[in-house]
Amino acid sequence: MTATHKITRETHLGVATIYTLKVMPAMLAMGYAVYYLLLSFNIELLELYRICDVSLLPLIFMYLCSYAFRFCTYHRVFLHYILSSNIIEYWEQGYGIPITNDALLHLRLLLIIPTLIIAIYYYATRHQKNPVTTRR
Repeated sequence: MTATHKITRETHLGVATIYTLKVMPAMLAMGYAVYYLLLSFNIELLELYRICDVSLLPLIFMYLCSYAFRFCTYHRVFLHYILSSNIIEYWEQGYGIPITNDALLHLRLLLIIPTLIIAIYYYATRHQKNPVTTRR
């Protein structure tokens, strides 16, 4: 007699939750990047910013889930980008940064480049295929 696995709603919900947690930081970072890129062309989509804006507590939760479910490093790169963007935003709103709005926007846009390079590097090193071995 073989053991059968009972597929329940909880297992499907658990799998959906894990995949959502894996994809969410990259999607939020992409939303931030698109918002700031459009803002550089004087197009302000507040709806996009409101959808993608993450406060500190959900960000802590995503960090904890990233470590608890052992997600790879490139997953956290997007969380670091969101955190650094939020730090710049909170600091600018609370204390003010003595640079022009255009320079502040360029600073936010410049954060996108190293984030993508580091994420691609971690993804490529983590997902390298084994070289083909020849049989003798």
